Amino acid sequence: MLVALVWWAILLQRQNSLIQDLINENIDISTLDYSFETKQSMILGEAFVFGLALIIGIWLIYKSYNQTIKNEKNKSNFLLAVTHELKSPLTAISLNLQTIRRSKSIADQGLDNLDLAESETNRLNRLIENLLNSAKSDFSDIKDKSSVNLNEVIKEIIRETSIEIPYSVIGSPKALMINKVSIETILKNLIENAVKFSNDRYKVSIQSKYSQQHTEITIVDNADIIPVNERSTIFTKFYRLGDESTRKTKGVGLGLYLVDRLTKEINGDVTVTSHQSGNIFTLKVPND
Repeated sequence: MLVALVWWAILLQRQNSLIQDLINENIDISTLDYSFETKQSMILGEAFVFGLALIIGIWLIYKSYNQTIKNEKNKSNFLLAVTHELKSPLTAISLNLQTIRRSKSIADQGLDNLDLAESETNRLNRLIENLLNSAKSDFSDIKDKSSVNLNEVIKEIIRETSIEIPYSVIGSPKALMINKVSIETILKNLIENAVKFSNDRYKVSIQSKYSQQHTEITIVDNADIIPVNERSTIFTKFYRLGDESTRKTKGVGLGLYLVDRLTKEINGDVTVTSHQSGNIFTLKVPND
């Protein structure tokens, strides 16, 4: 836009100087060879370039503004979420330990409270681990590989959820040479998210499909369908669908970010599609 304005100023100055010279020399303008059509085309062309630059500039400003608003909203959501997530387990642990202290017999109610305290402690520990992992600039420590049976890993995660999740296997399960911590983190986040966000967690299902080149794990949930334009955004750090002030589910928006990042580190791929009453997360990892 600035270049266009400068060019117009130069042209106007030249035109003004020409007219002034003609006036000083008393030359009849009608005798000059002047092409009106050529000048008109030039002016219209310059006006088009100026208008195009203006439209592009407005679009870039609008895009930048929207991105700024989105970033501010994500920051606000993160602060609200992490405050709640760090405070909630600690409060639960404190209350349960106080109850145990007041109990006359630890056998009657103490064991249940200890289980709850342990559960909340583990949740807080996972949150802190996710925060630390998300702050890493690289994941060089996951290059170490070992033989891992994904079938057993999935069964163990299902046991930890304490609900019966239908699990089917297509093909012959095989051990993969992969970083165990990475694949456990990926699968745990995907399965726990499916259970956490589903409207009916008993409708969550998992399927493993083993082929010659890849192992494909599909996790079907019963959650609100993720809009198409949000399916890439959900893997952004600290991003969560909806408004944090009215949210009922726990989390800080790190689970899917770590899933996406760790999956890329192990040369895998994770995608999300939808079905009639929920979403389908598909994890594909190479067999070698």
